Amino acid sequence: MGVGALAALFADLVPEGAGLLAAFAGVALAMVGGVVRLMARNADARAYLDAPIRAEWEARPAPGRRRAYYAASGALTLALAAGIVAWRAPVLVGTLGATVSLAAQGSNRRECHLTDEALVYGNVQSLTVLDRDDVRGVTLADGALRIERAGWKPAMAFDAGDIEDPEAVVAAFRR
Repeated sequence: MGVGALAALFADLVPEGAGLLAAFAGVALAMVGGVVRLMARNADARAYLDAPIRAEWEARPAPGRRRAYYAASGALTLALAAGIVAWRAPVLVGTLGATVSLAAQGSNRRECHLTDEALVYGNVQSLTVLDRDDVRGVTLADGALRIERAGWKPAMAFDAGDIEDPEAVVAAFRR
């Protein structure tokens, strides 16, 4: 299947006239809504940072998670490259940017601030709040600080080697 066949396949899915205008307006509105949501979430998180901070640290994901990010990025790169060659579609080279983004998650550091009410974590552009009531446990093992969360959310795992005093962080959670 070449590029022409892919174009023909998607040609029937693209709206025309007023439908195209409505589609663009919907995408623009969704983008504005996403930015407003991000700004509101950051404002909420910054409000928590006005309280006294019990512990602060900045760390990368745990070593096992970093390896998983890098392995997933490598596998996705190979799959996309095989698809580009098989379909003879060099226009799809831009999709390889997703693999770079996935690999970057492995080295992305998160700033963490623990207060009496919540753990505020993320980077400068996007902060997230985890209420202290939603923390189910904190452990320090195998070179990783793991924070178990309530519900279906996976545990957060940080590289303990990046944290100046990981035992003090665990003790701050237990207060």
